[in-house]
Amino acid sequence: MSEFRFARPTRPPLAFAAFLAVAALGLGALGQELLGGVATLERDIADKRALIQRAAMTVDAGPAIAVYEAATAEEARARFQTDIQAIADAHGLAVETLGTADMVITDGLVRMALTVNGSLPENALGALLVALEAARPAILLDGISLRRARGRQAANAARLLPIRIEIAAYADV
Repeated sequence: MSEFRFARPTRPPLAFAAFLAVAALGLGALGQELLGGVATLERDIADKRALIQRAAMTVDAGPAIAVYEAATAEEARARFQTDIQAIADAHGLAVETLGTADMVITDGLVRMALTVNGSLPENALGALLVALEAARPAILLDGISLRRARGRQAANAARLLPIRIEIAAYADV
């Protein structure tokens, strides 16, 4: 096996030292950039934590939804039923029954629950759900049940779809 030795290096030691100095400065600048990136990430994390804490305080401060305001719980429930009937009429929902549940008081608010049974044109279902979501005071959708239309009707937009909707709203009395 042959052996290779540097008998006399052609590069002077000063050039090698200069190369090492430049490399060290470059690594130092890279290190500073990495530390700056870490500091930016730490600031971003702190900002996100502060945002989460502010959001948590907002939730704890009270309801973030619009509620019915009335002198009595019965008056609030009557307004809630009237609003539901108006939304149903506007979207072609033929209400067969409108059932009420017991009102529950939590954190100073009264929770009013209704069950709506009826039928509506199949093409009106989306608009009805959007109207319930956009309603103010807020209406909460607890459950929805769709039944298959009876008979062998051809698929068309005017076919009536039996539906059961469980909804709720809150009142401040």
